[in-house]
Amino acid sequence: MSSDALFLCPCGAWHPQGFVCDKVARATLPAGHEHAARDGHGHECHGHSHACCDHDHGHDDHGHDGYPPAHAADCHAHEHENGGHDAHAHDGCCCGHDAPQAVDWSTLAAPSATRAVYRILNMDCPMEEALIRKKLATVPGITGLGFNLMQRVLTVEHELPSTASIEAALKAIGFCDVVEVAIGADLCTVDEAHDFLEEVPEKLDFMATSCCPAWSMMAKTAFPGLAKNISMTMTPMVFTARMMKQKDPEARMCFIGPCAAKKLEASRRTVRSDVDFVLTFEELAGIIEAKDVDTSLLEVDEAEALHAASAAGRGFAQSGGVAKAVADKIKEWHPDMDVKIASAQGLAECKKLLMLAKAGKYNGYLLEGMGCPGGCIGGAGTIADPARTAIQLNKYVKEAPFADPEQSPFMSEIHVLKDDPDFEL
Repeated sequence: MSSDALFLCPCGAWHPQGFVCDKVARATLPAGHEHAARDGHGHECHGHSHACCDHDHGHDDHGHDGYPPAHAADCHAHEHENGGHDAHAHDGCCCGHDAPQAVDWSTLAAPSATRAVYRILNMDCPMEEALIRKKLATVPGITGLGFNLMQRVLTVEHELPSTASIEAALKAIGFCDVVEVAIGADLCTVDEAHDFLEEVPEKLDFMATSCCPAWSMMAKTAFPGLAKNISMTMTPMVFTARMMKQKDPEARMCFIGPCAAKKLEASRRTVRSDVDFVLTFEELAGIIEAKDVDTSLLEVDEAEALHAASAAGRGFAQSGGVAKAVADKIKEWHPDMDVKIASAQGLAECKKLLMLAKAGKYNGYLLEGMGCPGGCIGGAGTIADPARTAIQLNKYVKEAPFADPEQSPFMSEIHVLKDDPDFEL
């Protein structure tokens, strides 16, 4: 039998795919034994589950702290059932197993808003199944687990927690308070709409949104002549952080979201005084796990759930959401004005969009670029399947307390935040 059809079992022997090792099947895990799965260097195989990020919507600058946290599996090497997000997948497993054969997804449970399907490359014997069951047993919201060891596939049935439980978890690990970055997105909407009306077409042929730092950096680097076309509006992250600093100058601000590029933005000279730290959802999940916080035991006050942003502001998290919010606001102010929109997601598509804009194909347009497929919800630091996150985001948008960004209780502070006492809507 070829080595391709064998796998290395924890017992130390090579077995055919699907073979159940007697030694492992008889093995029992002593209480507290959580270190059986280790890589070749003796390190634990850390699990990155990918369920649905918690949401605090900002965007590139909008944090998305608002999707519920994901659940953990026990291996570095994993690959989402959603074919588009495989940045973390490896050719082999951290525990030394060969890569599995192609999975026939038609034979497995389909993913949905309450079901997640994962391939875990080192999950090929009962020992790994036992470890994963133990790891996920105490995670709130998980209602069922299904294991296909032959194809190394885990199916998780779940119910996502509310944003209130996320806030409780953040406070449990040391944060003083949590605010929704979508409140900054509301201010960004109004300011960017104002910016577009002042600049296009009298001063600029078109204007591009400023929210995604990866998009704006790529535009300014690859197309320096178009740098002036990027809106000067502050990102939701900066708007929100600056508001909080106005209320408490001694506060240390930490942006939490799926965007790794926010770390670069926060290091800029004009931003570093507003934002002190940036964490991705993956990093936050690691902190919660390291501090051994059991979210199921936390007291949750639903009255403190995030509820201060508009539906339009929360929609920033998804590709197309920024441009739609800005265009809708312009249309509200000028009903007879037709605002044309063009958007792109993923840097390759963003580059094509700018090449066409440079050639004059988008004169008069509002352009929106998102560096990650799907928008912020598909960011490099997410711990969720963007397809399922989009479903939860749309639900979250519908649950917003109001639809119009101008209804934001923070809108009266926009002139202070812009350092422009004469700014008027």
